[in-house]
Amino acid sequence: MRRSVGAAVVAVALLGAGTASAQAAVYEGHFRGQPSSSVSLTFVKQNGKRFLDQIELHYTTTCEDGPTNQSLGPGALSPRPRVHHGHFKYVAPNVEPPAVLRIAGDLKPGGKAVGTFRYYANFGPPHGICDTGNLEWVAFK
Repeated sequence: MRRSVGAAVVAVALLGAGTASAQAAVYEGHFRGQPSSSVSLTFVKQNGKRFLDQIELHYTTTCEDGPTNQSLGPGALSPRPRVHHGHFKYVAPNVEPPAVLRIAGDLKPGGKAVGTFRYYANFGPPHGICDTGNLEWVAFK
């Protein structure tokens, strides 16, 4: 049975509308093995430096009471992770309920981005513990 769980993480990790910029690059794709999933990442340049500015994710996670559809975003990240040599990593701070939210990736030549995502939370009854495991994603500009 599939249900939707409203991730409380969204309120802490994301800050609503992001930065508008003429130098924004949007990458869109999906999680491997989840054809109905989606990944949307927006990168911006500021003072010659590139940052991951916004994310929007739709994925399936496994909870104690069965598979659950989850959504995260859209929203701006705080603090915005800087892209160093094509690599970025974001771990959401102070997430409620006790949870881990992590996304990391690499920007490749030709407008391709690849990476991993993990979401783990203990919602208590009825869902209990929900965990995506390490999901791989791919997205294109």
